[in-house]
Amino acid sequence: MKLLASLVFFIFFLPVGYSQIPVWQGFEMDWTYNHRINRLGSYIYQDSVFNTAATGLGRDSGWFNTHYLMIPKPGRQYYEFKISKRIEAKENQMIQIQIDTILPLSYHHSIFYLNGFDLIANNDADKLQYMQLGVKMVKGDFDTTYLRINISLMFNCQSIECDWLNNDVEYDFNLFIGCISFPSEDYISYVKGEIYNGTDTWTRKVNNQASILESGTEVPRFITDLKISLNKAHWYSGISMYINSNNAAGMKFEQYKKKMKRNAYYKPHGNFSKKSKGSAMYEMNGISLTHPEAVVRNAKEFKGGIVWKGNNRSAHSREAMRSMSIK
Repeated sequence: MKLLASLVFFIFFLPVGYSQIPVWQGFEMDWTYNHRINRLGSYIYQDSVFNTAATGLGRDSGWFNTHYLMIPKPGRQYYEFKISKRIEAKENQMIQIQIDTILPLSYHHSIFYLNGFDLIANNDADKLQYMQLGVKMVKGDFDTTYLRINISLMFNCQSIECDWLNNDVEYDFNLFIGCISFPSEDYISYVKGEIYNGTDTWTRKVNNQASILESGTEVPRFITDLKISLNKAHWYSGISMYINSNNAAGMKFEQYKKKMKRNAYYKPHGNFSKKSKGSAMYEMNGISLTHPEAVVRNAKEFKGGIVWKGNNRSAHSREAMRSMSIK
């Protein structure tokens, strides 16, 4: 069953603090054992890079790494967009949101890309089974761009800690989009294409290593589409979707870790963790600039840790967020 949802609000924001243009390149997130998703996010907004994470019942510590670029700014304008949606649905229900908007920016001299996302539970945590995000320039002219934004999500729970009498899904979802508008006299050239495409199958005994796809180029790449699809609802011990400092791309869902009960940050909760077999499909698409003055990649990383006390604490808590200024 599909659920078509409408936009709650749309914010257009023009920052003034950046000396270079920030470009989100994805993230990596790991816990010491597996959990439902109480909060999960990585994004760039208002002069800072953010990483968010929170588990459900289980207390744990996590490690994150958000990848991003800083692109030379001279002569170019940078714009930010934040889209916020209140998700109210049912478990095992496909949520599909399509937003069409017209912006006063040149179709011929602008590029749009994903600058991250933030998923926040408003009630009980669930398991994220499917997520697809995309931004697309549909058409336009020299002073207008028709932009299409797609968000698809599906949640489930189906484990002992879930409320079997209540299958409501209640989340806030924030999507962040960046735009670079080049001077009208510049010729803008870019190539659309696949950055990563793969599948993964694991068993309770064999957990495959993440595969990395080399690019063979130093040209900046901008993520426009992301997709992860699991065969069923799984606990998360790790998730990654990124372009690293070497311009290579990787995507990986991790259902369990080796010896996670023994190595759990909080063993009384980690003892309830379980392995399950499964499979995942991954897709990442984007654009690569071939503009002669835009090929400089100043790759950066924001690394750190989060300790979460669990027990269904509010995912909106500041404890679930880490940030760093990138002015």
